[in-house]
Amino acid sequence: MDISTYAAPIPSRHSAITRRLAFAVGLLFVLGVAASGALFSIAEHLDSEDVQEAQFYSARALDNRITTSKNYITSYAYWTTAFDHLSGQVDVGWAFTDQNMGKTLFTSDGYDGVFVLDRESTKYTLVRGQLLKDDVSAYLQLSASALVNQVQDQADLTKPISTYSLFEGWPALITASAILPNDERPMGDLKATSVLVFVDKLTPTKLRKLDRAYGLSNLSLALDETLANSPQKVSLDSTGYSLVADLERPGHHLLWSLLPPLAGTLGVLMLLTAYFFRHVLRSSRYVDSSFETMQRSNKALELANHALEASEERFRAVAKPLRIGSGR
Repeated sequence: MDISTYAAPIPSRHSAITRRLAFAVGLLFVLGVAASGALFSIAEHLDSEDVQEAQFYSARALDNRITTSKNYITSYAYWTTAFDHLSGQVDVGWAFTDQNMGKTLFTSDGYDGVFVLDRESTKYTLVRGQLLKDDVSAYLQLSASALVNQVQDQADLTKPISTYSLFEGWPALITASAILPNDERPMGDLKATSVLVFVDKLTPTKLRKLDRAYGLSNLSLALDETLANSPQKVSLDSTGYSLVADLERPGHHLLWSLLPPLAGTLGVLMLLTAYFFRHVLRSSRYVDSSFETMQRSNKALELANHALEASEERFRAVAKPLRIGSGR
């Protein structure tokens, strides 16, 4: 009789349950890493778009202010009556007393400085609505002669120019235009044309109006040296200042709003991962232990089977002569 037929079957070293647990652990890790990576990628994209929008709308706000100032100065400079009273000797009575180019340019229109220049001198000075006799160089960092040349060297003198300069030490938008008649009279030497200058100082009050109009936050001026390589700044040429707006940072806010639940989820994921690995290790040890126990049991059964076979052989060897003797 072969008693090995009664031995228990040897279990598999890696059961289906163990494989499923290992797969679940790997899947949890992949999902956790993928979700975290996607969240950070979305946040970075949102913040990048925010920087681009802040820079775009800041530059657009300035461009539109430049366009408005150019259109406005043209209505004064390309005007026959202004040409008659401002070319040559300035008619102060017409310009200031009669308010054709007086304090309302400051009180109503916000121009901090109004000047009439030629190549030799400053012929008319209006600062914050006050009539003065000062030279433009006392207020404006930009060279007056360079400004006049820039205007008069244009092919089309009817087009105003704009630039940035410090006005009383603060950044300002400078708009200048040649003073011309809008009739058909012949012009003499165009280099002798007087130049009208409007100075729009970019004060915090004006910038607040701009940021509200363009949906910006805290539009302000800052020294370039304090901004480093800030991507959203709009440089004001050689003034040493740039226009910047605060960033909304939606990606940053998104991360901070999701970090607590994300941290909790990752914590739970870590606990589950630890639990699954522990369970997998225990299952693996149990399977290995069971395998070794079964191996020892099978070896014992095999030895017992061999002993039984040997006993049967001895029994047959003894029983055979007895049968032969009894047969006689």
